[in-house]
Amino acid sequence: CDKGVSQLALPEREARLLSFFFTYCLRPLPLASVWSKTLSENIKVYSRAEKFPHAHDILLDVLTKLGIPPNEWKHYLFSVLYRFKGWGAFLRAIEREENEMFLDFAVMLALCEFSKIQNNYNFNAQKIESVGKHLPFIFPAQKIYENNLRGVIRYLLSQESSARNLLLASEDELFPLFQMCLIFHNFFKRELFQKALDQKSERDFLEAVFVSQKSRGIESPPPPKFIALFCIDEREESFRRHLEESEPGSQTAGTAGHFGLNMEFKAYRRSHFRKLCPAPETPFLRVTESASSGMEKLLTRSGQVVSLIERATLHPVYGALVTLVLSPFISSALFFRLFFPRLYSAAKAKLLGKLFAVPWQSTFTLEARDSQSYLSRVAQAIAQTLITSGFKNLTAPYLFIVGHGSTSLNNPHEAAHDCGACAGGRGWPNARLFAALANRPEIRRELVSLGVSIAPNTRFIAAYHNTSSDHVEFMDVPEPIPDDLKRNMEVFELAAKKNAFERSRRFLDISIPKNESYAKAAMIKRSLSLDQVRPEYGHATNAYAVIGPRSLTRALFMDRRCFLCSYSFRDDPEGQYLKSLLSMVIPVCVEINLEYYFSWVDKQGYGCDTKIPHNINGLNGVMNGYMSDLLLGLPLQMTEIHRPVRLKVLIEAPLDLVKSLLNDLQEISREVRNEWFYLGVLDPEMKKIFHWSKNEFKLFTPSHANLARYKDSLGYIQNRRNFLDFAIRETT
Repeated sequence: CDKGVSQLALPEREARLLSFFFTYCLRPLPLASVWSKTLSENIKVYSRAEKFPHAHDILLDVLTKLGIPPNEWKHYLFSVLYRFKGWGAFLRAIEREENEMFLDFAVMLALCEFSKIQNNYNFNAQKIESVGKHLPFIFPAQKIYENNLRGVIRYLLSQESSARNLLLASEDELFPLFQMCLIFHNFFKRELFQKALDQKSERDFLEAVFVSQKSRGIESPPPPKFIALFCIDEREESFRRHLEESEPGSQTAGTAGHFGLNMEFKAYRRSHFRKLCPAPETPFLRVTESASSGMEKLLTRSGQVVSLIERATLHPVYGALVTLVLSPFISSALFFRLFFPRLYSAAKAKLLGKLFAVPWQSTFTLEARDSQSYLSRVAQAIAQTLITSGFKNLTAPYLFIVGHGSTSLNNPHEAAHDCGACAGGRGWPNARLFAALANRPEIRRELVSLGVSIAPNTRFIAAYHNTSSDHVEFMDVPEPIPDDLKRNMEVFELAAKKNAFERSRRFLDISIPKNESYAKAAMIKRSLSLDQVRPEYGHATNAYAVIGPRSLTRALFMDRRCFLCSYSFRDDPEGQYLKSLLSMVIPVCVEINLEYYFSWVDKQGYGCDTKIPHNINGLNGVMNGYMSDLLLGLPLQMTEIHRPVRLKVLIEAPLDLVKSLLNDLQEISREVRNEWFYLGVLDPEMKKIFHWSKNEFKLFTPSHANLARYKDSLGYIQNRRNFLDFAIRETT
């Protein structure tokens, strides 16, 4: 399970898990507990006996000695394994062969429990066998629902003039009320309230989109000054909205944050490749980052100095000298890092800039993971991304490819803030590679044969949006920077400041900033502070997803709650691209939504409670302190402002086409039927919305609700911290 963090070579590392367990626990430490010594004796028995050649033989023998009836085996094993559901789920996810590691894990836990029981009953076989005969059974407990009973009495008193008349009420009148009193228990209440919340959320969403699509202009818009292609992430909804408000002549679109490039990426001086594409996808490309020759020499020398200092600290004499010399500098640096994080970061950047005169530059090396040429597959991926985003004919001077990620300090859950479409990684490598490849003449010639036309003067620019600090970094920008490109980059900076101002209203530990610059400074400070447990709220508040053109939602204020995926059904009459989008986008969005949903509903079982005592274990997951189960879900500091509703997905496409695609995508269809998410379809030909209800699509009839109107997003916010309703922007 170790990912290369361990300093010591563990025994039986390449053997199966049970062999490692037997080797590691065969000889207990001198001061170990008594049951650990009993476990050691059991290991000796089972490892040497020829009648236990397989793990399931050991497990069967333990269950038999405990006297557990065969019909209770699965219940007993479930109760044992569920205590360590984090580690159990992790082993099931990484096992090389079917059920091998998970079975070994079950044997390990059963042996530990068996040894504990033996020690508790002093190896008395009769008492040990009696354990299985007295397993706890679950009996239905009859409860008196006093709160409901009080409510019934209050209701009856409100109907009668006096308590004396209440005693004269007939049995036929009282019986239905008291029957409801017994049925309407707390679990039923929660279920009812949850369904009501989900239905209201769906109704508000569909009505808002219905109003928005009625207000869509028929005339074609003028050519955009620039285009920005973002990830579908709901955190980018506000950034895109501010970008379009700052520059009305701009156009934004959304696609999965890996931009169609299913790849494995190895960053500079990293030992492992990391998958940067959705979990269901298989990478076809390997990308390796390497630094320029001048920077390589400088980094090698600095690394040698740091390594020399680290080795010196292990020596008793040299270590004392190094500590004596460097401790004043390290202590002062720690002081500024704790109390003046922005000043420390700026000073560090300036110092490194002087030490390393050579600017940081890196190159990407591409190779195919199989024998096929990757160029044609890359061209197909780029073509699919552009066509589904509505860019079949590109004439804009610039198309920005904007990846995203999050940077914060002292945060064991930092990866949960990154791009879900990049398997929890940061999207800047995908954005940079997409832009570099799309600028190549040979790729553009291949794109023409795939139905994508790009004007010769169109240039792709890669950008990276840090969702924690709201900093935007541009990569591989031409030198010198043209004036029109410089103006476009300034628009991005202005939109980032406005986005920081909108984000700041949800943090209760800071006051509402005076202006956008103050808000941007506050967000940067949160991302740099060592003591900050809420650098950002991640995907909290996610609730909706729209798969359709940007014109459908461009005028809507959606309060950073909606995944936005661009799609034009007119460029995809057979639904080929829509099928790919559904199989790629919906699993990512639904899994993110359910992760937040369950972490909020059960904050300790499926969530992981507060993040303050959490530590990373072997790069595998998070634990409480240094000894606990591998924790599931998300911490309180990421879910406390979340509203637990299941995802509402709306697709703009012909209804018959969506039905046929759902028949092919059985997994997604099953999730729709079981209401893991709610599905709606806006049929562009009939101009009507249909939503899935009771195993069929039914016509949605919107009410005549009037949406609030706003001129700009920051004016609509008006220093309000809670959830805001949908609103539609007034157009001049």
